[in-house]
Amino acid sequence: MNTTLTETRIDRFLDSAAHKGGALTGLAVMIASLIISFDTLMKTAQLYGFGWFLSVLWPLLIDGIILSQSLVVLRRERLGFSTRFNWLLLLTFEAASLLINGAAGWQLGLTPLEMFIGALIHGLPPLALFLISKSMANDIKDNSLLSNATRTLAQIESAAIEAQQQAAQQAIEAQQTAEQTTQQITAKAAKLQDLTIKETQLKAEVTALQREQRTAAANTPAATGADTTAQARAILAEVWRNDTTISGAELGRRLEKSGT
Repeated sequence: MNTTLTETRIDRFLDSAAHKGGALTGLAVMIASLIISFDTLMKTAQLYGFGWFLSVLWPLLIDGIILSQSLVVLRRERLGFSTRFNWLLLLTFEAASLLINGAAGWQLGLTPLEMFIGALIHGLPPLALFLISKSMANDIKDNSLLSNATRTLAQIESAAIEAQQQAAQQAIEAQQTAEQTTQQITAKAAKLQDLTIKETQLKAEVTALQREQRTAAANTPAATGADTTAQARAILAEVWRNDTTISGAELGRRLEKSGT
């Protein structure tokens, strides 16, 4: 684990060092190329009648357009716009810079070899300026693409983590809901069981009460008949002791009064 972390840090350090070293070297080469090309173009302008001020503006015009259009091409490519006109402008002024610098070196030689070497020496700075500016523009573009890819990856990872958190939260909420539902079902089942027990008890009580009512209904007529007979006998015995008579209607009324 520690070895892997160390190797990762070393790789990052080397990558950063290479990137920064290349950028600083490229910047130094670009500055040197600008100075050399500026000097050659300024002397050439003075040779052909330009004043000091105009001879200073002349190389700025040529090399400035090369630098500016390199950056414009980079920006328009990143935005997805057409760069044909910018490339045309860039290559035109680059060719002009190469031609003027090469011609200035060519005329300094006395022999064909010296002319060739002079043209090569004076032509390399504008060529280096073009190539270095294009290389640095591509490096900026690649770094921008890498930064965008890293940012996109970070956003995807963040979205994935957020989705996992939401899924975990939803799972917890679903579990809580399931537990609440289970508790509610258990409570309703217990309540239903209690109601069932009470219903059974009530049915048993109703059955017992009905049984008692039937028993009472079955016993009541016999008891009533026996009481009436006994009362009638008592009344007749009393009439006989008193040696009197009683009619059936009178006997019924006396029995009714006794029952009441």
